[in-house]
Amino acid sequence: MLDYELIEKQQLQSNILKLRRKIDQGRIPEDVMLKVRNFSEKFNIDRDFLVDRLLRDDLLILNFMKEPQKQTLHETKAFEYLCSFEQIMEPKNLPSGGDNALYVHGGQVIKGSELTSRSRGKSIDFYWKMKVGGKIVDCYATHKYTKTNGGAQDNQFKDVTKFFADAAEYRGGDKFFFAILDGPYYQMPYHGSKSKIEYLNATYQTQSNRILATTINDLKDTVFS
Repeated sequence: MLDYELIEKQQLQSNILKLRRKIDQGRIPEDVMLKVRNFSEKFNIDRDFLVDRLLRDDLLILNFMKEPQKQTLHETKAFEYLCSFEQIMEPKNLPSGGDNALYVHGGQVIKGSELTSRSRGKSIDFYWKMKVGGKIVDCYATHKYTKTNGGAQDNQFKDVTKFFADAAEYRGGDKFFFAILDGPYYQMPYHGSKSKIEYLNATYQTQSNRILATTINDLKDTVFS
């Protein structure tokens, strides 16, 4: 079972130790120095004083280190966990942009180089093959990890609804589409449904039986058990 809270805590400690080692060696990373300069200007605190405190104060380091949420940590760990499922074949963590990124548009999976629509959604995150009823099928998934409500978070949910709306137009039999939605945000009620995941399945599975919204842990328990 994938435990994101534990993973975040472990990554947080790793980030602290890595930054402490660099600072102890007199090598303050440029991104940290930028944060120091911004902090100095915002609160009118002498920059050299802050740098000196960084050399001695682990608590201050917490203000300038990388947050695990900004390191694609959740997507990386979800893909690693997905790769551990014995039933999947040829798993790929796909590029997030560019000509070789994959998108679902109008029921078709196409490359970024082929997509001209201005309304393109977020690129597909994961690909794998699996056997269904004795047949090898292609699987495409978008992955999100979201904790709380907010404008940016709601935009992520809109990305998922567009992904499913386009996937629902697929009329073949050799492709499946998944939305792997982790974090408390997707367990919150939405439009009369118990959760956003339940809403997505209730809305789009009536249009296509090749669609499933789930968490990474439920994916293993239901599809790959």
